[in-house]
Amino acid sequence: GLVTPKLIVADWTLPGEHPWQLTNVDIRKLYESDAAVEDDGVPFVTASPGRAMATGGTTGKPKLVVQNVTMAYNDLGLQGWSAMSGQEANLRQLVPGSIYHTLYNSSLYIGLFMGHTIYLMMKFNPDLALELIGKYQIQCGGFVPTMLDRMMLAPNFHTVDLSSLTAIFHAGGACAPIIKKTWIERIGAEKIYEFYAMTEMIGSTTIRGDEWLLHEGSVGKPVGCSIRICSE
Repeated sequence: GLVTPKLIVADWTLPGEHPWQLTNVDIRKLYESDAAVEDDGVPFVTASPGRAMATGGTTGKPKLVVQNVTMAYNDLGLQGWSAMSGQEANLRQLVPGSIYHTLYNSSLYIGLFMGHTIYLMMKFNPDLALELIGKYQIQCGGFVPTMLDRMMLAPNFHTVDLSSLTAIFHAGGACAPIIKKTWIERIGAEKIYEFYAMTEMIGSTTIRGDEWLLHEGSVGKPVGCSIRICSE
């Protein structure tokens, strides 16, 4: 409703005739056909802008935010993501939220570039999230503070095996100190990352748990931007 796409790939069929839609059925027909496919010399191209996210913000009415950046696919971009999220290559990543949200969309797709095995939850449930971490020895993932709050209040928070976690990050809202401290005590300060950013990709800040303990309440230092404080 916000933009007429050149191509949409979806499991569901849009009403009416849409020549620019491909369904699973269409893709299978193409895959199973005998048509010749030329795959030599295909150039490597990344989209710029990288994506356009539809967000309601606080109004409830969606607006289209065109993110004029490419997805992190090269060494420099992946190093920047690692510094913000603590994620490294070839990990098992839990994605607990919807991928129409910038946080989970970034974590999932950049994770694929890093060779991650992705465990994608259909819907967030705190008990199930903890169970999945223990069962599949999840190593990394991103959460909003509300998720961390619900997980730490779950009955199995103190009994499930979380030793496989090497890095989790939180973003998307302010994190109450009690939530941060509880998770620091549970898995270790050096494994918890926070970044402060926005869908418009104007800039961001990041801080690790051990740095946060020295500057409680801080959201860290700027990444790819400069910061000017205008008032208290």
